[in-house]
Amino acid sequence: MAKNKSQKNSFFKKTSGISSQISLFFAFSIDFVLSFLKKTYKEQIFRGKIKAKFAVQKITNYICNP
Repeated sequence: MAKNKSQKNSFFKKTSGISSQISLFFAFSIDFVLSFLKKTYKEQIFRGKIKAKFAVQKITNYICNP
């Protein structure tokens, strides 16, 4: 009986170790994807701001110098 119980415990320890590794891997991959998305999104916002600045300059130039 004691031997059977210890086998069960070792089996649970193995599976919990594997599941924790898998969850850790998922956490890292999700974090990587989020950071990648954030970086590209920031670049797009930055480009959008620059485009908006140029557009405002063109509009003001057109209004001031018809």
